[in-house]
Amino acid sequence: MKKCKGCGIALQAHDPNALGYVKAVEHEYCLSCHNLKNYNISLEPVLKSHFPFIEENSLILYVVSALHLNTLPLFDLTKFYPKQKKILVINQIDLLPQTINFDLWVKDLHSYFKDFLEIMPLSGLKGHYLTILLETIDHYHSGNVYLVGLQNSGKTTLLNRISEHIDGHVKALSSPKAGLTQDFIQLPYKNGYIIDSPGVYQRGFISDFLDYDDYKTYIPSKKIRPTTYHLDSSQSIIIGGIVIVSFIKGERSSFTFYLGEINIHRTKYENVYHQFEKHQGTLFNPVSEAPYEKQFIKLDSGEYLINLLDLGFFIAKGPNTLELYAPKGAFIGIRKGVFHGL
Repeated sequence: MKKCKGCGIALQAHDPNALGYVKAVEHEYCLSCHNLKNYNISLEPVLKSHFPFIEENSLILYVVSALHLNTLPLFDLTKFYPKQKKILVINQIDLLPQTINFDLWVKDLHSYFKDFLEIMPLSGLKGHYLTILLETIDHYHSGNVYLVGLQNSGKTTLLNRISEHIDGHVKALSSPKAGLTQDFIQLPYKNGYIIDSPGVYQRGFISDFLDYDDYKTYIPSKKIRPTTYHLDSSQSIIIGGIVIVSFIKGERSSFTFYLGEINIHRTKYENVYHQFEKHQGTLFNPVSEAPYEKQFIKLDSGEYLINLLDLGFFIAKGPNTLELYAPKGAFIGIRKGVFHGL
């Protein structure tokens, strides 16, 4: 059965409305991947995949973006994979400042997540620490290795980098398109395969609220330059047309945002919703048609890392009270304590 080189789906030429359609079976990419690869457009809905079935004698690389670490407590991997060996791979570290001390970061993560054999930061895009990862795989395992993780965690980019490193022939399609990988993609490796799996769907990420053409430029793809604001109570930060962060109670404090290419605007709280509604679609983009809702977050003393969907995160210092305004159901992850160097 011939599979699409881009997404791994089985190719078929009989149903234009089904996944894997090609006009002729000799084509290498399905029509969806062809459009994404050549024109950067996608009309396909997001694949809402769950954790895949994996045989017990496999090694799992659980790949998590460095921008999505607050998703780690959401899933108990021992529930899905009680007998498989597991390594936590923190991917996309190239997006973060070089001031981060990864040794202290890994030590901190180990204190919370004890079921992983190793916790390894790396960059699938740049290849940073890739050799160490492969040496670790060889140390623990000699069979099949599965890349498992949320959508847009960089699994396919990592697979491509490994393929390039070992002179393999896999060049899967990678893109900010959530849920691009449709089926397993296998890279021969020593006595088995390294296998990319469809990204696990996470409710509340930006693809729930916008079409690909509207969100593709806002997913962080290059090193983030932190933006810091020193705010008094009753000031607000508008992030694109998606989120408002309002500082409504507390002493003057600093807020540092780690986001991609998205507009950030500071204003007074008393005017924020009027401005937001007036300039949505012009000054403030992107805009979701989903209903928005407010939620209040009371922070005790200390520093907090707060995820804003999968657009990035910001760091706030308590004690204070925040008001967040975002599409209903948007993922807002909160973690007390920040990583060394942020």
